Amino acid sequence: MQLCTVPDDFDAVGMHWHEQMEVILIRSGQGQMHIDSQILAVSTGCMIPVMPGEMHAITRTGSQPLVYEDYLFSLDMLDGKDPDDWCRTHVLQRLEHHELLLPRPISDTNPIHQDLSGFLHKAEKASTAREGGYSMQVKAYLLLFLQCLYAHRIKAAFQNESSHQDIVRNTIAFVKANYRHSISIDEAAAAAGFSRNHFMRIFHQETGETFITYLNRYRLEVAANLLRSTNSSVNDIAVESGFDNFSYFIRLFKKQYHTSPGRYRRASYR
Repeated sequence: MQLCTVPDDFDAVGMHWHEQMEVILIRSGQGQMHIDSQILAVSTGCMIPVMPGEMHAITRTGSQPLVYEDYLFSLDMLDGKDPDDWCRTHVLQRLEHHELLLPRPISDTNPIHQDLSGFLHKAEKASTAREGGYSMQVKAYLLLFLQCLYAHRIKAAFQNESSHQDIVRNTIAFVKANYRHSISIDEAAAAAGFSRNHFMRIFHQETGETFITYLNRYRLEVAANLLRSTNSSVNDIAVESGFDNFSYFIRLFKKQYHTSPGRYRRASYR
């Protein structure tokens, strides 16, 4: 489990995905989660399960910090690999293929919330204590967690995720691989296989932001991480993050983090 705070750890969590199952438990604050084509309002006590490979982002909407617990676990560790295993075919594979409609967000007034959060916390406790046989305990609690989710799944006709999600996913992968270099909208559109105008419309429709806004925010997140984890100069970090104009970098950094890079670094060492 990782404890995260918006905006203390980062101004917002940009659109991304994991190969693992992810569960987010809001401790305090208010925000929005963008999961594929869904936009969910989340607040204190909410639990949000995210399937492997689902595109998602988190932003704060209230004046108070958004604090949440983040749980990540691989479904492979729960897979017995038996092709006839019921859990494998009805739960694990369907989660991987986004074929289960999960209840979300799950508020703390929902009757299943206590059981679900209890299983997660027990799995985390067993993983931290690492007593004899702890891995079996972790797997058992996570299987109970998934069983509870499956039992309370939304029983409706399955709808395929937007075909545009692959475009967004490929574009994000393109940015991660090339953010250090100059990237134009035309280059990003060409990598996605679309015209400039069609690409811009689809990207904004699916993510809620323009491609340039996403690119700059991703680069700023890289810069903030380098400020916290290295002793490199601010100028070198700007270049490493993909900004060839230093004053532009400073202006965008102050806008996103409400402070200068130098002050941000000093605050992170307190």
